[in-house]
Amino acid sequence: MSTKEEAINKAENFIHYGFAGGLLLVGMGMIGVIAPMLRGAGSKFYGHTSIANLLDVAIGFLLAKGVLNKSRVCAVFLFLYYLVDQAYIFSMGRAGLSNVVWGVIFLWLLISGIIGTFRYHKLVPDATKLPNATKIFIELSSVAALLAGVFTLNAVLTPQATGQYDFSFYNFLDVALFWGLAGGIYFKKSRICAVLLFAYHLWNRFIFGVDFLGIVFGVLYLLGIVGTFRYHLKHKPVTETS
Repeated sequence: MSTKEEAINKAENFIHYGFAGGLLLVGMGMIGVIAPMLRGAGSKFYGHTSIANLLDVAIGFLLAKGVLNKSRVCAVFLFLYYLVDQAYIFSMGRAGLSNVVWGVIFLWLLISGIIGTFRYHKLVPDATKLPNATKIFIELSSVAALLAGVFTLNAVLTPQATGQYDFSFYNFLDVALFWGLAGGIYFKKSRICAVLLFAYHLWNRFIFGVDFLGIVFGVLYLLGIVGTFRYHLKHKPVTETS
């Protein structure tokens, strides 16, 4: 085996470490989703916390898949997302010794993924032909919009303080908008849908205020804009010349 082949194999091993770190994050997120059901809190499965955990699972899985596809952008985003998530946990005072231990493990795995993807692209000239972050960005934005619709629908189907349900036209329109825009982004790679989704999110934040989950959704919607524009840049129609 040549020196270059050995270097490529080593880079791929680092990529697999990063992918493993992403899968571990997904596994921990799934525990956060399933645990309430095991405690007999199934009726609250689609509560605010469970929606955040579902979003964690979706983001972790799609970014991990991007790392396995040797995407440098996804490797960096997975690392940054983990840092932001941990910063939030520490700021809420919910961190303990286990967070520190797991933090060291995750940092090593995720940094290995970054190193591996950058080394691979340096060693393999045709690496740009591999699946890239564009598809991952579109998928992340679509999943976020779907979950936003689920979250809104849950609010409609949950009794209010008065014991009544809020079956208003605007709430169902809200759900339809989220799911319709998600479909436009995922199936049609629509730049207009991606921009409208982000603008609609900003409008909702202006009305209802900004929180951590709202910031995360906003970032994911921005990625949808980046992904759809990148997709159309790489798939420009070829015009015939006479």
